[in-house]
Formats: sequence, structure tokens, C-alpha cells
Amino acid sequence: MKNLYSFALLVRSNIAIHTITTFSLTFIALMQATITARYLGPDKLALVAVFFILLGLIEPLLEFGFNKALIQRQKLKDMHVNVAFTVTLLKGFLVSIVIYFFSESFETIFEVQGVAEVLIILSLVPFLKASRNMYAVILHRSLNFMLYGKWMILSAVLKIICIIISLNIYPEAISVAFALVISELFSTIASYIFVNKKAKIIFSFKYFMDLWGYGKWVFLATLVAIAERQGAQILTVKLLSPYELSLLYITLQLVKIPSFISNTIKGFMFPNFSRLLSLPNKQKNLYQAGMIVLLISFGYFILLAFTIGEQAIVILLGSEWTGLGTLFLLMVLSKTFDSLASLDLSLMNGIGYPNIAFINHTIKAIMIVSCCLVLIERFQLYGVGFSFIIASVFSWSVSRFLVKKRAPIVNNIKASSILPIFLGFTFSIIAWMFLDIKEEVLYSPINLILTIILVSYVYFLLVYLVSCAIQRKFILINDFLNHINNMRQ
Repeated sequence: MKNLYSFALLVRSNIAIHTITTFSLTFIALMQATITARYLGPDKLALVAVFFILLGLIEPLLEFGFNKALIQRQKLKDMHVNVAFTVTLLKGFLVSIVIYFFSESFETIFEVQGVAEVLIILSLVPFLKASRNMYAVILHRSLNFMLYGKWMILSAVLKIICIIISLNIYPEAISVAFALVISELFSTIASYIFVNKKAKIIFSFKYFMDLWGYGKWVFLATLVAIAERQGAQILTVKLLSPYELSLLYITLQLVKIPSFISNTIKGFMFPNFSRLLSLPNKQKNLYQAGMIVLLISFGYFILLAFTIGEQAIVILLGSEWTGLGTLFLLMVLSKTFDSLASLDLSLMNGIGYPNIAFINHTIKAIMIVSCCLVLIERFQLYGVGFSFIIASVFSWSVSRFLVKKRAPIVNNIKASSILPIFLGFTFSIIAWMFLDIKEEVLYSPINLILTIILVSYVYFLLVYLVSCAIQRKFILINDFLNHINNMRQ
């Protein structure tokens, strides 16, 4: 019990570091997408987007889930790490070879002129990523968030610096390709500088099977996730055009902003909190806190996307990206249900049901591909957004049904703790409609910032007032702090 308490204190002391790291990486990724989109525009950006589609298609075929298995195992030996490193290195080499030798074939398949030259350069990226120090990759196991954060933030900063320099020298997609290769090389070198202990290239079938016992579910879930993550993008470029592919690609990058919240909550629950989830009270407290934070934050993001999404995107990316606001709103709605599903899957992973993630990804993959085939033809690019929403709602409904059967604590969440969020969001939409702010005014950056402040104030004030009304008293800061302390215990 003493060890468990010490572990809990270590986790709590690293929460701020983990949150800052996740936020920093999200912000830098947004900056990278913004800079690339402004320099290249939709047509040239498609060349880079095709590479990430291919990477998402080929890498999962060789993803054995060993990284998660290394973090999840209670007893870990150096040989486990060595075997995982050996397999990962081999995987990266094979992926790089495939992309390099079939670059011209991919250009023919995707019908994107000039993509072969970009793919030849970027084919180095998978191998460089696989060459990272495995002991640095699994720093989360020891809850060393500080060191892991330094490494990841430094890598992200170096990447954006390389992209800015290369685009200023030569504003073409091939410049971004060289920048990504150089930054990935720096990141790999840094992984060995930050962590002195290094994995060796050794293979053992016994230790491979030890890792495979857990990793097989990650492997199966990742296989079906190919269709979930890349299926819509492939259908977009085949049924529409590379231009629409760029619009979808940059929208998926922008959705990383609200995804920051769900990724942070998911990171707390699994794998970092997995060893705490054996306590029923800890399960309930973590799950309830995660649910409330997700609903408050995504209600806020949906409100912003609905009110000022289009104007913010035009100011951020330029007039070439006009019309992206509606697709962004649809993707945020989809991501809301994905975030709720990810909370359920985190809980299931933590208590030993990784197969639930496989079921969830399978359902979502089938739904996305099926809906895209039907809806893209009728609604064009917006059909992709509708497909994501339908698939997300359906997969979340199934995961919720499965979770309720295996984790009774989910049924004990009080509706009164969630109701204020729905009411606050609804009233905020109504209040915005009564404000009747003309759209052309919002294209000024200053007015846009003031409008964001106004929308934020109305939303969070209404959530607070409804919460007070339900509890029949004004909630003071001391009440809030006491509630947080009770949840920690």
C-alpha cells in the first residue's frame, strides 16, 4: 500500500509537466501546419499529405504494439527492450524500402503529379523514427515526464525551425521533405543524448512472445485503424481531387487543438495511471473527472467552431482556405464522440481489456469507409465530415455498451455533474444568436480575439451558474479545491 501511495504522489507531481508537454507539442504542431499551409497552399500541400497517408497505411502493417506493452508490463527486463528495438528497427527499414522503391507507383495510384520525388526523400523518415533510443521512447514507464518532455519539445521546435528555413529558401513541397528528414535525424540523435542507456540489436523468440501477448491486441486494433484514419483521405483523393485532400489534411491537423484535451486525459488514465486503476474508488474518480473535463472542453470547442471557426481559419491560413470552417465544425463534432470513446478505451486498457479497442476501431473503420462511399458522391468534401460523425457516434455507442458491462463504476456517475455542461452549451448558442454579430466584422484579428473572449465568458459563466442552481448554492473556490482533494483520495 505504501508503494502504491508513493506511486500516486509521483503521478500527481508530474501532471503539470505532462500537461505542459502535451500543450506545447499541440501548439507547435498547429504552428507547423499553419506555416506549411500558408506557404504551399492547397495544391502543393497535397504532395506532403500523400506521404503521411502512405505512412499511415504501411506502418500499421508492421506495428506490433510493443511500445505500449513495454510500458504496461509490471516486470520488465532489458531483453524485452532489446527485442522491441530490434523488431521496430526492422519494421522501419522495410517501410522505408517500400516507399522508396514504389514511389512512382504511388504517384500513379494517387494521380498527384510530382509526388514521387517527394516520397523518395521522405522514405528516410520511417527508418530514422525506428532508430530512436527505445529507452527514451518508454520514458513514460518510469513517469519521467520532465526528460520525455524536453526531448519531444526540442524535437518539435527543431522541426518547425527546419521547415521555416527551408520554405524561406525554396517554398515548395520538396523543401518540407528535406526539413522533415533533417529534423527527424536530430530527434533520433537527441534520444541517445538525453538517455544514456541504449537498447541493443538482439532477438529472442521467448521475449518476443512475452510482448506479443499484450501487443497482439494493439496490432489488430492498429490494422483496422488503417481504414479508420486513412480510408477517408484515400477515398477523398480518388473520388474528388488532391485539392480536397489538402483541405481534409489541414482540417485534421487543426482538430489536434481540441484533441489535446482528450489526449491529456487519456495519457493520465493509460498507461500512466494503469497501476492505480485496481482501486474502484480511483477508477470512479478518474473517470468522472475525465468525463466532466472532456464535456466542458469539447462543448467550448464546438461553440467556437460554430461561431467563429470560418473567420479564424481565414485569418490563420489565408483566403485560399475559405470554406474550411464547416468541415472543421463537423470534425470537431466527430472528435467529441471520439474523445468520450477514448476515455472508455483507456479505462478498459487499464483494467485488462485491450480487445475492446480492437472492436471499437473495427466498427469505426467499417462505418467510415462505408459512409464515405455513399456520402462523398452526394455531399462532396462535407460527406467526409458527415461520415466521421456517423462513425464516431456509432463506435462510441458500442464501446459505451461494452464498458458498462465490464466496469460498473461507469453507471455510478451522477447525471447532475454533467447536466450543467449541456445546458450551458445550449444557452451559449442561443445567446450568440441574439448577439447578431456580422461576419465581415470578425475578419479583423482584434475583433476576432474580442469575440472569442465574449463567447468564452458567456459559455463558462452559464456553466457555472447552472452548476450553482443545481447545487442550490454559489460554488466558491474553496468548495472547488475541496472537491478536487476528495477526488484525489
